[in-house]
Amino acid sequence: MSNKKPMHFFVFKILGVTGIILLILSLFLILTGFDDFESNRFMIGAMLLPFSVLITFTGIMTGFKPEIAKLKTKTAKYIQDQNKQDLADISDNAADIMSGAITKTVQAVKSGLDDTMFCKHCGAQIDADSAFCNKCGKKL
Repeated sequence: MSNKKPMHFFVFKILGVTGIILLILSLFLILTGFDDFESNRFMIGAMLLPFSVLITFTGIMTGFKPEIAKLKTKTAKYIQDQNKQDLADISDNAADIMSGAITKTVQAVKSGLDDTMFCKHCGAQIDADSAFCNKCGKKL
């Protein structure tokens, strides 16, 4: 496979450069004839300006299309790499947060499974099979 670019890209690049030259020329004619709007310089520059802009835009956008596509691809890869690192950091932080939450949940479940109850008189936590409160001494 050949790595050579098609000829039309080269032609459009030349067209784009020609458009830039025409754009500069038309702006020069407009500015130098600005003092007299009816002068030939101003009129030629004003008529040449839209065509030079169109030629420049078409030539550059079409002629440099492969380079623009490469630049877009490189930019997309850079953004993707940055997002990968950001997502990895976010997932690490989320894992740390979840780890703490899971630990607390497990501790709460374990403490809930203990055979304990609370004294109806003073609110102290006592064994479920106790007949009297260890803190206030009243019968349950």
